[in-house]
Amino acid sequence: MKKALKIIGIIVVVIFLLLLILPFVFKGKIVELVKNEANKNLKAEVNFSDVDLSLIRNFPNLSVSIDDLSVIGVEPFAGDTLAYIDALNLTLDIMSVIKGDEIQIKKIQLNKPNINILVLENGAANYDIAIESEEADAPAEEVGSSVNLKIDQYEINDGNIVYSDATLPMVMVMQGLNHSGKGNFAEEVFTLYTKTHIDNAVVDYDGVRYVAGASADLDADIAMDLPNMKFTFMENELRINQLALGFDGWLAMPADDIDMDITFDAKKNDLKTLLSLIPAEFAQEIDNVKADGKISLSGFVKGVYNDKSMPGFGLNLGVENGSVQYPDLPRSIENIQILADIKSPEGNDMDKMTIDVPKFHMEIGKSANDPNTIDARLSLRNPMTDPLIDTKVDADLNLGSFKDVIPMDGDFNLAGILNAHFELKGALSAIESQQFDNFKASGNAALANFAYADTDVKAEIPEARMTFSPQQLTLETLKVIYEGINMSLDGYMNNYVAYALTDTTLQGVFNFKADKIDANKLMGDEAATEESAEADTTAAPGDPVLVPDNLDITLNTEIGEIKYDDLIISNMRGAMIIKNETVSLSDLLFNLLDGSAKMNGSYSTQNHAVPVADFSYDLQNIDIAQTAKAFTTVEKYAPIAKYASGKISSTLSIKTDLTADFTPVYETMNGRGTVSSDQVVLEGGKFLKKLSETLKSPKLAKQNVQDINASFVIENGKITTDPFDVKIDKIDAVVSGYTSFDATMDYNMAMNIPREELGGDFNKMAEGLLSQANTFLGGNMSLGKNIKVDVRIHGDIADPEISPSFGGMDGENVKDQAKEAIKEVVNEKIDEGKEKAREEAIKQADKILAEAQKQADKIKTEAKRAADNLRTEADKQAKKLVDDASNPLAKQGAKIAADQVRKQAENAASKLEGDADKEANDIMSKARAEADKLRKE
Repeated sequence: MKKALKIIGIIVVVIFLLLLILPFVFKGKIVELVKNEANKNLKAEVNFSDVDLSLIRNFPNLSVSIDDLSVIGVEPFAGDTLAYIDALNLTLDIMSVIKGDEIQIKKIQLNKPNINILVLENGAANYDIAIESEEADAPAEEVGSSVNLKIDQYEINDGNIVYSDATLPMVMVMQGLNHSGKGNFAEEVFTLYTKTHIDNAVVDYDGVRYVAGASADLDADIAMDLPNMKFTFMENELRINQLALGFDGWLAMPADDIDMDITFDAKKNDLKTLLSLIPAEFAQEIDNVKADGKISLSGFVKGVYNDKSMPGFGLNLGVENGSVQYPDLPRSIENIQILADIKSPEGNDMDKMTIDVPKFHMEIGKSANDPNTIDARLSLRNPMTDPLIDTKVDADLNLGSFKDVIPMDGDFNLAGILNAHFELKGALSAIESQQFDNFKASGNAALANFAYADTDVKAEIPEARMTFSPQQLTLETLKVIYEGINMSLDGYMNNYVAYALTDTTLQGVFNFKADKIDANKLMGDEAATEESAEADTTAAPGDPVLVPDNLDITLNTEIGEIKYDDLIISNMRGAMIIKNETVSLSDLLFNLLDGSAKMNGSYSTQNHAVPVADFSYDLQNIDIAQTAKAFTTVEKYAPIAKYASGKISSTLSIKTDLTADFTPVYETMNGRGTVSSDQVVLEGGKFLKKLSETLKSPKLAKQNVQDINASFVIENGKITTDPFDVKIDKIDAVVSGYTSFDATMDYNMAMNIPREELGGDFNKMAEGLLSQANTFLGGNMSLGKNIKVDVRIHGDIADPEISPSFGGMDGENVKDQAKEAIKEVVNEKIDEGKEKAREEAIKQADKILAEAQKQADKIKTEAKRAADNLRTEADKQAKKLVDDASNPLAKQGAKIAADQVRKQAENAASKLEGDADKEANDIMSKARAEADKLRKE
């Protein structure tokens, strides 16, 4: 007996050891299989940290766990993670693994998967990573190429999925996803039993959030017909918050098309289930809300979906005798009556879609003194071709009574009377053909004594009135008091009906007036703003702010005073025009810094990827000291300004690309400007002190600079100043050089300095050296009254280096400077003979440069003309594509194609201009080299 037990024990131990060892025997084979199959069949980078195998965990099956599995895309999704799975657990039939011809998967379990699905505007999708069979590198007979997979059940635990589709455009987020499916996958026809739960669902469509913070559960039994790829809904229920929907019908995908016939309806008909869909940011928890009334909700989706076809759809909603009352509030919303029906029986022809809302009525805390009633109806036909609208709205509301009906957090006050009574009836074609008698548009809306105040905001609208006619929506008056600012607005909008119903351009003219605007109050707490900016420094840049392409609005503006930081801008008047995806300023005039300004310019997003700013200004008699104090950029790029007093005038025209946060792209910045002043006094600061000490002239520590008249160009990140004459007290100078946007500078001052302005040490040394020269040469030379000195100012703008030179030689001390001054006197006579030859060479050099410039300008002009023709033609083609589109889907596709046409044309145009610029630059470079050579001879 003992012997038998011993043998049995040995056998158990051996079996246990085999169970431990066998997984490691097959581990290499499985890991190799996974990697080979992934690399061979996927256009993506697949990585995982470890693979764990066990025969004990699910004996007699083999357990495989793949940890930290990631799938990262390739171009155009390089670096984007399609999927990251904390752990992928597989339960495999061990014998199927050993045989290798068909691996039977008993169970697939995905733990904490994060799936990020992206679809670009051109339709490219990051999930399209499977390599077609003809693309596969390995031939069919290679090891592993004939392996089939057979799955029994699957499970997803605590997953997160983001689906972003720019073609729709739509964004859907599902957080806390748990899903399981089980069925006899070995059969071609079987029932799949599924359960799904989502903690938080968000759905945005075309910039509108339709679902926010909703939880969802779906229990669905689906009849699977794999040979025909047809899936029929059996027992099922979808719960979104408290709303429960049942589905019937089927969906089939026998080929590329998706055919469907699905109906749905609400399984519960009480109003509270519908209220549960209201996002949390718009309503408090509804558990304690008293809601009565019946609802009906049903719909259908029927037809074929593919690249050219959309299924028909319908939605019907009804609310009967509804009422809602929040706890602890004295009034309620009563007599809610809603009938709404939307149908599009033929998805391909959206013009046959009908929208009917024959009844919309509710009483919001109605009383004898507060009517608080809304009545409305709407009917819409032919929405795509000739919209036929019939709508009427009647609303009389005391906004002050809303606090007794709707819970509102915080300490605030709301008041005001809103009356709106208007009616629109007729076809859009009547307005377009100016047959206004055939279109009814009448009524008005008025808001009186509106007031809102809380701990942070206080706003009042004493009066607002608008009227409706077929031709115009007229804003008769709008008066606003906000943060102590008195503002008014009036004007009109044409074709507002067409704009509301179709993709037509809205036209209008408005007049805005304000007395005093304190921008510091409007911008909020400065410290909080700075903290927010610092927190966002690591955030990815967003998309540019686009100017709408369907607006043609002019805003005439008059503002008495604007305060921004310590800067006061007064008497502002001018116009802002929004048109052709561009915001333009037209003759904006204002006073600031004891002077006046005129500004024109534009911000254009016609190229959606790269906004362009094109501005010009004309400043007259601006106080320098106040400018340095008001603008940090002046202190950064011209720090000497804070040690200056006087007034300057300046003009500037500049054009530059912008980033999404409106920062100039300095490499693309080009412009030209001028600076002029009768007199500027400089005193104090490191620069003047260093200049005075270097030239041994205490008088240079305070300078009276006269007759400034300089011009400059901005190109390739530099502000280059053309040579200009300037008088510094008794010193004549010629200044030229550049300032870079990396806060460096390099300027040269060719100074003609009276000896009396230089230090005594310098003059004493120079006279002694000249006496020695006269003795040696037997001459009778004198220093003269003036000394010519070139001063180079370069390096960091805040603390530049100063390097004086005489005759091109750097001077290190008084003795060296004096020697160079003597050398200059000695060589003066020799230089007189050379001067005439130099003048002739300069004339010839100038002629060469002028001819080269003429040739370069011609090349650029011809290239720009050709590029503009390309852009114009592309724009015509793009607009034709959009105009010819007959329905929203076709129009969406046409917009995508139109953008591509514009983009290709812009690329070609930019290349033409770039090639021309290069050729012109080459011509000018050669001419400059030849001219420089002549000047040096």
